[in-house]
Amino acid sequence: MSKAIAFEIIQKYEPIEEVRKAHQMSLEGFTRYMDSRECLLFKNECRKVYQDMTHPLNDYFISSSHNTYLVSDQLL
Repeated sequence: MSKAIAFEIIQKYEPIEEVRKAHQMSLEGFTRYMDSRECLLFKNECRKVYQDMTHPLNDYFISSSHNTYLVSDQLL
């Protein structure tokens, strides 16, 4: 990231003028930036839920006992 990009982010998201003029970012500005569309972790097309999510939570887990137990010499 270049200083120019950082400066643009500060100008766009920092709400406190004094902090913005000092080319810094407050916690509020950082929070606004992290909550912005520029910092999305997921693709926009994945925002819509298309599966049936009306079942109880435990219906969505896969039960598996693979490597979830210890047998005799596995402790050594």
